[in-house]
Amino acid sequence: MTGKIINFFKPKKVNTPTKTYTVWVGGTEVTDYLLTKSEAVAIATVFIEDDYDDVCIFNVGVKELVNTLMMEHCSKN
Repeated sequence: MTGKIINFFKPKKVNTPTKTYTVWVGGTEVTDYLLTKSEAVAIATVFIEDDYDDVCIFNVGVKELVNTLMMEHCSKN
């Protein structure tokens, strides 16, 4: 009996967005879990449109503010 060789293709690497962002409003973190950058921006935009002026997006992976417009608000507090 001879063995059969089956070639399996290596699965393609799925490029999933990294979830390392969080949103703070008025000194309170408003997210319960880490977000992608686009999710964080969407949530922050809702608060900004509701006239909150102290909205911050943080990338906890590199500990820096994401949006320079929001950085001005965060640095005042």
